[in-house]
Amino acid sequence: DKAKGGEAAKFEFSAPAAAGTLYFSSSFNPIRDEAGNVIKLMGITQDITERKQSEEVMKDEKNRIRAILDLVGDPIFVKDNEHRITLANRAFYDIFCTDENSAIGQTLVEVVPESERHYIFEIDRQVLDTGISDLREEEINVKGHLRTVITRKVRFIDESGQRYLVCSIHDITEHRRIEEQLQIRQRMDSIGTLVGGIAHDFNNILAALKGNIDLLGINSDNFNQKQKKFLDNASTSSNRAVELIGQFQTLSNVRNSNTTTI
Repeated sequence: DKAKGGEAAKFEFSAPAAAGTLYFSSSFNPIRDEAGNVIKLMGITQDITERKQSEEVMKDEKNRIRAILDLVGDPIFVKDNEHRITLANRAFYDIFCTDENSAIGQTLVEVVPESERHYIFEIDRQVLDTGISDLREEEINVKGHLRTVITRKVRFIDESGQRYLVCSIHDITEHRRIEEQLQIRQRMDSIGTLVGGIAHDFNNILAALKGNIDLLGINSDNFNQKQKKFLDNASTSSNRAVELIGQFQTLSNVRNSNTTTI
């Protein structure tokens, strides 16, 4: 009816056969007379069974690949030569707060700051054109939080010569946090060791000084009041110094003996 009304029409249909279902594509184009009236229709029917079967195979294969990728905890996605996403796993949709309907056919730059878009396109283009893989550590904003990730991008060329970009994202934020904690702990341990060494040396010096002061105190009967006052002050100061050195040694021993699993 559409063709009879003067419009081209095209549709697909299937028909059962002994070897299985056959698929056909038919198109009808109106033929007009000099007055513009439709006088006949020209129809062409093509057997598209092989194409349909190939499409089903590709669809099944794509579903299998998607099921496998969904088992991977790291986000993985595939882009075509025009930077459009053609496939992604569940982890990718989760990290960028999107879904398949919203992501497929997009370039991903829609979810990153405008200042970073040229940078992403430049790296993708380089991998697609040269085939040289790209591996780098970078920071991305995920759900309002800055995350440290390692991105790996490689080129894939299918049998028809089409180029694709395959990218994985590995979040190492927690790993970097643990590394920083370990570095801080190592620095504090070094300080503790240094303090302990200094305290030990001062303690040896102080022991000699305090010993002499104590000997003077034993033999102070012949000292006048002023000398005794000086001696008392020296003894009090040396006792305070001993307490202080003891605190340094305690701090050093505690820091060097306490171990924390990170």
